[in-house]
Amino acid sequence: MTSAKFYRRIILACLWFLFLAVVYGKNRQTREEHEAEQAAELTARLVHDEEYQAIMREMEEREKDPEHQYLKTLLRERDLEEMINKALEDTE
Repeated sequence: MTSAKFYRRIILACLWFLFLAVVYGKNRQTREEHEAEQAAELTARLVHDEEYQAIMREMEEREKDPEHQYLKTLLRERDLEEMINKALEDTE
């Protein structure tokens, strides 16, 4: 049962899994680096985009408005109630 052929197959399987782990790790690393580069490029473009900056300033002003904060709180409460009701329906 424990022949040289059996041990050879085990060693080859281990080497194959090691190879796949290395290749997958490198592919994942390069993909993460590429995504980081794209995010940096987008951020650099948006910093100089006047229209985007105007929209961001307008959104920040809205966030500071007490009425906006009140409406946001109401929406959160309604969403929470919907989630609770849905969970109760699912358990029944």
